[in-house]
Amino acid sequence: MAFFTTVLHGGQWTNIDGKTIDADFVKVQGGALFIKSGGRTFSVPLDQMSPDSRGLANYLQEQMMQWAIENATLPILPEEYLLSILDLAPNAAEGRRYLVEGHVKTLNTGSSLNPNADHPDVMLDNGTRCTLDLSVYNGRARKLKAETNRVVLLKATKIGGKAGYSDFAPSEVLVEVGRPIVIRAMVEGGRIIGIGLPESSEVEAAQATAERTIAASAAEKEKRAAMEAEKSPPARPKPTEAFGSGFFITGDGYFITNQHVVDEAKDIHIVTPSGPLEAKVIKVDAANDLALVKVEGSFAALPVVSSLAVKLGSTVATVGFPNPDMQGVEPKLARGEIGSLTGIQDDPHCFQISAPIQHGNSGGPLVNARGNVIGVVVAKLNQMKALESTGAIPEGVNYAIKSSFLLGFLEGIPEVAGKLEESVPQDREFEDMVADVQKAVGLVHVQF
Repeated sequence: MAFFTTVLHGGQWTNIDGKTIDADFVKVQGGALFIKSGGRTFSVPLDQMSPDSRGLANYLQEQMMQWAIENATLPILPEEYLLSILDLAPNAAEGRRYLVEGHVKTLNTGSSLNPNADHPDVMLDNGTRCTLDLSVYNGRARKLKAETNRVVLLKATKIGGKAGYSDFAPSEVLVEVGRPIVIRAMVEGGRIIGIGLPESSEVEAAQATAERTIAASAAEKEKRAAMEAEKSPPARPKPTEAFGSGFFITGDGYFITNQHVVDEAKDIHIVTPSGPLEAKVIKVDAANDLALVKVEGSFAALPVVSSLAVKLGSTVATVGFPNPDMQGVEPKLARGEIGSLTGIQDDPHCFQISAPIQHGNSGGPLVNARGNVIGVVVAKLNQMKALESTGAIPEGVNYAIKSSFLLGFLEGIPEVAGKLEESVPQDREFEDMVADVQKAVGLVHVQF
């Protein structure tokens, strides 16, 4: 009855010191990798992993949650992940069945005078309740015993006359407070309802689904290696300087842009309506081309929400500073739609967007109709390579990193994650939304 679920997969994972960990199974939870390796289980904070390992973990989390909404055969989901799905896409989850992993928080086997070891009630860490049917474990040579905070399977050790079997001894702990468990559950009325233990075949099918993530991640690495995107380079009026865009995510000056905008910069300034402000790089995620920088002061900030619920055709916009040497340093609006839920060669890290993007837009916020950030502008299709390949120059094919990967990056920085703005819950007049976005963006000026 004790499970270590295959939420992600095994393979090699590397920390920031270059040490490689050979894992049997890995899952992500609470900003950390939980790794089972060589019979040991331990956790490593995501911010202590290499950028490639963090990027792979974020990708696999996104894939897992997409499966949870779209597919019938699922990996085993942690209870808190399913609760997140209910928050992000409740209608998609309603009426569906899942295998849910959690830890037993409470166990009720009835009164001490009338214990019910056959059908104990359990509650998981986050409140999911379920009545377990353990009667299948009863038999002539085995029986159940309810103890404090656990149910134990006893097996006979002696055959004794007409009584059949005697001298039963503990054989296995089936359920115990504090131990992991997998239950079958469904979503009803926006709540997780436990409906019993899964069959072994269901668990095996879930494990097989998780194994497919290994092949998916390998294919993903190949796609990213072959990606024919041209990172939207900052406009370079001089060889010694460059420009990009970005936006504040906290009121005290934490600011997001692309890693390639600030890469190798000696000096960085964020140009705001009050003038240029000196900035320093706090952390980068090279795998997802993200950089967090900090300036001193008080600023308007944009809320960042999960990109999981974004739909094809959704209206999006960005405010940035394209070609500031030619077009000027006033912020420019670009509006479009989500053209695809994936990037080049179905890269799941990115959205394809129709909003026109130019050099200098790199790092700008991609917002929905409410003004919530759902992505970070990052790339445009290399038109010359597309011309060579297809004989035509594509128009309106640009890309943005999904905000789920930005949130995964920020999750490993507690001093920032706890300060993020609350999401805007309802639609607004487009002009009002743009005005708020404009207040939170800045021109990134770097010198090399």
